[in-house]
Amino acid sequence: MTRKKNLETGKKSPSGCINLGAALIFLLFPAISSYTQTPPSAGSAESGEKAATEETSPVPAVQADAIRSLSEERRDIIKYGLESELNDLLTVLRNEKNDEFIDDFAQVLEKGAGVKTVQEIFSYFTVMDSDRGVEKAEKYLENYQEESRDVIIATLRYLSNEKNHDFQEKVYPLLDSANAQITNAAVRYLGKRRNAESAGKLLDLFEKEETSQSLRGEIILALGELKDPETVPFLTALLEDEDEDMNLRRYACDSLGKIGDGRALPAIRTALESQDNILRSYAISSLGYFPGEENAAVLLSALRDSFPRVRELAAQRLGDMDYKDAVSILIYRVRRDPDKKVRQAAIASLAKIGTGEAVAFLQEFFEGDKNPGDLRSLAAEQLTDLHPSAMKESAAKIMDAEWTRDRSPILDVIGRLVSQKEYSGFDDLYKRMLEHSSFIIQIYGIRGIQKNHISSLKAEVEALSAEGRHPQLRKNALSALESL
Repeated sequence: MTRKKNLETGKKSPSGCINLGAALIFLLFPAISSYTQTPPSAGSAESGEKAATEETSPVPAVQADAIRSLSEERRDIIKYGLESELNDLLTVLRNEKNDEFIDDFAQVLEKGAGVKTVQEIFSYFTVMDSDRGVEKAEKYLENYQEESRDVIIATLRYLSNEKNHDFQEKVYPLLDSANAQITNAAVRYLGKRRNAESAGKLLDLFEKEETSQSLRGEIILALGELKDPETVPFLTALLEDEDEDMNLRRYACDSLGKIGDGRALPAIRTALESQDNILRSYAISSLGYFPGEENAAVLLSALRDSFPRVRELAAQRLGDMDYKDAVSILIYRVRRDPDKKVRQAAIASLAKIGTGEAVAFLQEFFEGDKNPGDLRSLAAEQLTDLHPSAMKESAAKIMDAEWTRDRSPILDVIGRLVSQKEYSGFDDLYKRMLEHSSFIIQIYGIRGIQKNHISSLKAEVEALSAEGRHPQLRKNALSALESL
């Protein structure tokens, strides 16, 4: 029930943070183990010796025919690797947002794969917004009684995000599945497809005596996704019924906000006065779907609420409303709020609002080396996604300050983010990364050049593929050269 718990627990951040450290590097470069070792302390004799010899100590010679491009190695894993190796590779490709192997994995899916690999392939296709798994997914639905529970759930999750194909008629029978998890997944699928016919079927299921409270909660949330105004009276009655299960009232409040019908506003405003902090959180979230100065003023006031989840959701919704008068208090929340999730929500909303003041603050915060690393990373992510020119300016300043530091976490963040972005303005950053002493930073530069097809830097990439370079660096360089 992860989706149902988001508003209650706040487990999903506004945009997510970049994890730093060895785990990230190991995930991106699983064959590189030396990078994850504990570094010597700054200023120690060992670190000084390492800095003095790092550029001059040659990598052990490797025969030319022993080095193959990273793409070739990955295709070998797809063809011949263990299932665990395939799953690890899929995780890496998702993190890289690498669409190079979509066709390869479509073939794996068609030929048949284990349950875990099917789940990972559908997750990869979802991240890459690919419909290459639709044909196989349809076959899974047609034979749902013979397929495993986890395959059907993964299939429904994948198809619910697929924009160009509808399989509602094939999903309806799953509403009567004996497996509660499959039924829940079918309800979530129907919610995301936004078909008015589905609303009637879901309401019928809600009213069945044997329907569990848990499934009723899923149905209420799905009605919010459907956005059918015909369901507003039903949901409003649920929210206003003080004898009803509190969880169902909370979900009804959430769905009324998503539907955005003005008839629900009185019930939502009443819920703002509830003694239940979680219901108040849902009410604040729902109010944010209704634009207007009056509602924005309530959200601004909620930023001072004693319950952190209320402040977090108020910050999120002010960003969704693009409410420019909230910039000052959102900046204050980033600087001073005692709850990290509130600070994260404020950062994301400042990026959405995007005024000069908001972007300048995010740059300043990102550049500030005394600020928490995870929040700096989030600011960098938001700048990269929504304000890449500002990200370029700040990244250049940080690179100047961090360039000679041994294993700079913030340089890793910059490298990872800009290497995944399709943006013509990062050419200078990529070129500079190729000149860094760390092969990790050089690889990020290569990947950015490859993703953006910057043929003007082909010679520089080719130089990094030469013998004597780190094997991982050569593999990445060779892969990039194949597409430049």
